[in-house]
Amino acid sequence: MMKVDDSFNGRHIKLRVGETLELSLSENASTGFRWTIPPESVRKMDKILHERGQAAEGAAVTPGKPGTRHFNFEALAPGAVELELDYRRPWETDKPPARKFKLRIRVVPTSQH
Repeated sequence: MMKVDDSFNGRHIKLRVGETLELSLSENASTGFRWTIPPESVRKMDKILHERGQAAEGAAVTPGKPGTRHFNFEALAPGAVELELDYRRPWETDKPPARKFKLRIRVVPTSQH
């Protein structure tokens, strides 16, 4: 499993087919903001990278206190993809996201290093 966080924004990583990626991004859900994967980003990555689930920690305990959202992905097939996430309030569809996170991922066969 490869673990990445906010500091990987704009970077490149390499995964092997079958490997899991855990992406942890800080968010403050009590303000309404949360990290989401836009539908167009899901379509771009669906044959190479699959989201296996997500969970939030720490955000709901104390209002206003930052928390962390964890996304888990599985590398399905060799290829290259740019994973993009938006930090926004779901009801503010007419506004651009407050922040963006981008990670370029190259998936290689399990036998390749």
